[in-house]
Amino acid sequence: MATLEYAIIQRRTAGAEIETKIGNHTFRATGIAAYLKNGGTLEKAAAMANHSSTRTI
Repeated sequence: MATLEYAIIQRRTAGAEIETKIGNHTFRATGIAAYLKNGGTLEKAAAMANHSSTRTI
């Protein structure tokens, strides 16, 4: 079952004619990647993503 947020994202991407499937996780992954690219630490990124291990980032 899709969440309201997911449905909104799908509607907006369709309206913008974006064919790539985008969901809530896409924004989360992009944010973590940007944080790491800008010098963030892996440990803090894991904490931000609520992961107990840095291996799952």
